[in-house]
Amino acid sequence: MTSIGKVLDDSKGLGRGFDFMRITLAVGVVGWHAFQLSRTDGAEAGPGLAWVLSYSILIMFFGLSGFLIAASAMRLSLKNFLINRGLRIFPALAVEVILSAMVLGPLFTTLPLDEYFTHKQFFLYFMNLLGFVYFFLPGVFNGEWVNGSIWTVPYEIACYAVISVLIYFQLLKKRWIVVVLSILILLIQVVLELSGYRGRTEYAHSISDFVRLFPDTLVAWLFHDRGSKLLVSFTVGIAFYLYRYSIPYSKILFAAAILFMIVAESIGQWSDEVHPISNLFMVVPGLYVVMFLGLSK
Repeated sequence: MTSIGKVLDDSKGLGRGFDFMRITLAVGVVGWHAFQLSRTDGAEAGPGLAWVLSYSILIMFFGLSGFLIAASAMRLSLKNFLINRGLRIFPALAVEVILSAMVLGPLFTTLPLDEYFTHKQFFLYFMNLLGFVYFFLPGVFNGEWVNGSIWTVPYEIACYAVISVLIYFQLLKKRWIVVVLSILILLIQVVLELSGYRGRTEYAHSISDFVRLFPDTLVAWLFHDRGSKLLVSFTVGIAFYLYRYSIPYSKILFAAAILFMIVAESIGQWSDEVHPISNLFMVVPGLYVVMFLGLSK
């Protein structure tokens, strides 16, 4: 049976559908965030197909990133890898932060401009340049989030940190380690969920807040919050690349993966987007779906 590695090799290392999938997923992320952030009832997606789609967008995005970045990591030195990743994130992030703070904020704030530009929240917003996400600008949108989509930036940086460690210690050559890492993350998530300890998420409004909240926030951030699916999706994506010659490229498996996700959701009725148990069942089939489509014609 043809493997995904063989299909990738036949297209000279460039999956014909990967660019299309990246654009589709990026548009899906923006569209879903726009829908969620503009709702007035504060409700998340309920059970059903809507939940499967909303959950799958980001696991596919981060899994696809893990798959493609693993290919880059296998051929680049750590220095060049970090330069490439830095150029991928920080110029665009800087544009977003500066335009939001210096243009959008002054246009929409309800405060006098002299008060806006001297407010603590104005300066805290620039922490986003360092990957410490802060959503608020003084007097803007009645205290609601400004550009909520940037909540994934710390996870992206964390993913790059993980693969940097794998590059430095040459662990990508020992592919089983990536599988063990993925399983370990999932097991910790499930154990913490079953134990009832989930950490907590509060937004720090000062450096002292950040230090005080860090332990509980880290647990929630990595193992229970809505972003708990991102790091494990990334590491599973790496594993997919490392085992690409062992994974069949099959329409039957593609259909089975979609069916499994729908059935698992209907049985579990996971309306809570942050449920770690859903990661256990959804990440691997979700990534197979995006790999199959990315390698299709």
